[in-house]
Amino acid sequence: MDRHVVPADNSCLFTAVGYCVDDRHSMGLSGDLRRRVAEYISGHSSKYDEVTLGRPVSEYQAWITHAEHWGGAIECAVLSDLLGLEVVAVDIRTGTPMRFGEDKGYARRIFVIYDGIHYDALCRPAAGASGMVETIFSTDDEAAMREARGVAERLRASRQFVDTANFTLMCLVCNTGLKGTAEAQAHAKETAHTNFAEYTKK
Repeated sequence: MDRHVVPADNSCLFTAVGYCVDDRHSMGLSGDLRRRVAEYISGHSSKYDEVTLGRPVSEYQAWITHAEHWGGAIECAVLSDLLGLEVVAVDIRTGTPMRFGEDKGYARRIFVIYDGIHYDALCRPAAGASGMVETIFSTDDEAAMREARGVAERLRASRQFVDTANFTLMCLVCNTGLKGTAEAQAHAKETAHTNFAEYTKK
């Protein structure tokens, strides 16, 4: 199994999941998945309520359909429900697989890998099919889980992850320098600016 890199934009989670679930492995499904998440929320507001979402449901729906807004754990859980499969996000820094939908009895799962701020898809070369890849696995396939954790281990050894407590960000709206996710979240709450990029101080 290996990492399939998707564009480093604010839609990386949706792009990675779309790549995994699409038969043609399209890299252009982020907008469609965002819309489907918003629609799913409207029909399941008792589960995904204001407390869970951190904002009123209607506000969340408008927010998540915007291409500049990041997806994370809540969106992994919604996508799992929406698509009827486990979404396993493997954290490079800790090696921990975060399983969304594991209590639903789903027969299939996909893997994405998380470096602290960015998601990529995980895939495995398909047996007997040159150039083809496998992205949907049985939940009984423990070898796939080991392989996914192995990818995280290799990437961790080469320090391909972001220390989200101490990394530096630039707000791309007002050019304010920020340190760590706590400052970024506070800045977003204060200004409604949500478009950030990592940078290195000189």
